[in-house]
Amino acid sequence: MYSYLHKIRIIYLEQLGNYVAIATAVQQAEELLARGEFNKHWYSERYNSYILVYALLQCRRYEEGLKLAEERLELLQRDSYNWFAYMENYFLLALHSRKYSMAAKLLQDVMSNGYFSKIAPVSIERWELYRRFYTLVAGQAAKEAGLDAPFVSDLAILSRDKSGFNLAILILDVLSVLPQADLEQQAERVRKYRVKYLKGEKAERPRLFLRLLQVALQEQEARAARERGEKLLGQLEAAPLPGDAFTEVEIVPYEHLWEHLLSVLQKQEK
Repeated sequence: MYSYLHKIRIIYLEQLGNYVAIATAVQQAEELLARGEFNKHWYSERYNSYILVYALLQCRRYEEGLKLAEERLELLQRDSYNWFAYMENYFLLALHSRKYSMAAKLLQDVMSNGYFSKIAPVSIERWELYRRFYTLVAGQAAKEAGLDAPFVSDLAILSRDKSGFNLAILILDVLSVLPQADLEQQAERVRKYRVKYLKGEKAERPRLFLRLLQVALQEQEARAARERGEKLLGQLEAAPLPGDAFTEVEIVPYEHLWEHLLSVLQKQEK
């Protein structure tokens, strides 16, 4: 009964996007278990470890999440789907906290796993998308780690998710071609996507970032973009995490991508 009620509570809190409460709920359950207040057979350590690591990622408690992810990894078998799902959160914790050397090692571990080719095609595409974002922000370190070569030629499945992962693909595409692209054309492309797909309160963070991206593409100069985007950046930093699909596609925090974008523009000016 406890296990059932606990899972119902987690599902309810996830629908609310309250990941702080989810982390607290799992930690409280572990405390009760440690005190022997319910039967240990009612508690799945693997399930709750996955949920806790994911919740810590979503509420940006990166150091705590990384420590836990490393400690609990041994609970999962390398030939299981759950191992790859767990590693997604582990990798994203490293990427979000800018621990690029750790992120590289985790990516290499996943790609060298003999069962990688057997997981679902959409999962393989997700890992390729993660690799591309890692390469974007890590730069030379990605080449040194041998992670600059794609293992999937396109992202056909993810591209169909117009209000989900397609957003991440758009951002990556624009940032990747930035030095050579027609910036005015890219700005219009970003504007059209924002107006068509990013509606409602839960789309606030991606909507604000696309407005920042549009500003940078229009200004084409780092200092002017930084000044014009200052208010939008403040709004982005204050915007609550959406707690749904839009959170999952923020593979690199938008604040970090804004810094990267300004850096690229600044290098172009030299």
